[in-house]
Amino acid sequence: MAIKYAIRKKKFKDAEGETQELYFATAHRMDIIKTDEIAKLIQEATSLNEADIYGALKALSQVLARQLKSGKSVKLDGVGTFSLSLTSKPSSTAANVPHKSVKVNKVCFKADRKLSEEVKNVEVQKLGTL
Repeated sequence: MAIKYAIRKKKFKDAEGETQELYFATAHRMDIIKTDEIAKLIQEATSLNEADIYGALKALSQVLARQLKSGKSVKLDGVGTFSLSLTSKPSSTAANVPHKSVKVNKVCFKADRKLSEEVKNVEVQKLGTL
């Protein structure tokens, strides 16, 4: 099993403000595996039934959202930690950051060290330039 990649051009500004074009390898996503497929794979690897696993995964999504909304980070052992990042309008002083401008920017995910180590040595295969 190999991860496919392509070489893409990206533009960067250097310290002097000049634009440079550099080339980088980027992962090419082949497919997206969905919840029902994950449930089938877990069912094949355990004695649990597919419907119960599917229900647990859907409940996990709901619990994860509820806990993140309450200001908590959520750590799933062997998977990683989910948290929220915030953004706001900038201000010259801390006291003047407008409360109404503070919003959730995105859901962040930091992979568990064990998961990161497990996928680190995957084979890679070049697709060609796109």
